[in-house]
Amino acid sequence: EPQTEERPYPSEDESPQAIERNSPSDFDASQWTLVGPGAFIPAGKSFRSLPPGFYKPARDQNGRLFAELQPLMSDKLEILPGSCNEDVIFSIRKFWASEEIYEKYGLSYKRGVLFYGPPGSGKTANIIMICQELITVNNGVVLICQNSRLLIDFVHKLRQIEATRSLVIVMEDLDEILSNNPQHDILALLDGELSISNVVFLATTNYPEKLDARISNRPSRFDDRILVDMPTDITRRAYLQKITKLEPLSDYELDLWVSETNGMSISHLRELVVAVRCLGRDYRTTLKRLEAMSVRPESKEGLKNKPMGIGSTRRY
Repeated sequence: EPQTEERPYPSEDESPQAIERNSPSDFDASQWTLVGPGAFIPAGKSFRSLPPGFYKPARDQNGRLFAELQPLMSDKLEILPGSCNEDVIFSIRKFWASEEIYEKYGLSYKRGVLFYGPPGSGKTANIIMICQELITVNNGVVLICQNSRLLIDFVHKLRQIEATRSLVIVMEDLDEILSNNPQHDILALLDGELSISNVVFLATTNYPEKLDARISNRPSRFDDRILVDMPTDITRRAYLQKITKLEPLSDYELDLWVSETNGMSISHLRELVVAVRCLGRDYRTTLKRLEAMSVRPESKEGLKNKPMGIGSTRRY
């Protein structure tokens, strides 16, 4: 029988980042794995628990399931006042601490949150913050949903090995996932037909109107539907203060930047700081460029007759 490490998580030298850096040629076999009656193949170290991190389920050329660690490239994310992420993260923390209460009432221990809103409003940032906390605080695993059948097969194996591991399943651009996968697979995941417990489903969409009512209007599937809109004045001010804290904007500059970025996303604000502070570009020229990026591109003829305004902004 293959020897399995008792420790739930690799040593520092075998962290997800270190594992990710290793090429196949660096992978040394240290034991044998039974693959059939009397058939053994060389295998590397094994662990009782999957290292916490972001994973994409996949299959090798022989059809065997494996988890592919996904690097997470992101700026440092923080909870901003006036935004929805503070309430969302508090709610998810409450969920992870409520397993006994769910069991007391005989309820499936799962939660679904659907983030919707305009592109660039911060839906993905909310998901990343929730997942980062799950990984660092709860020793959890995040699975990315692209192929529903592959995900279902992998979750089944994960629960065979780790029945109670805290799990997040991310469905980014849910409308596209539904158009590219059998809807009954997604419903089976969300409804708990596969007996998945201790799980939070996080989904995003820019187009909630495209979602079938069976997805968007069923609390047992997505219990919370959260509008993530463009940041308010308070949120933009807080973000600009945080990102420029090493060389703060003057009070005049801060007031100006906040008032002139109304309707812009955090991504727009980041680019404004990068262009002006890091690349030394002109503030007014950069602002005009970002305003132009705030509308959908059109043909030359269309643009001749249409001003490059940002438009009205809904508030969270």
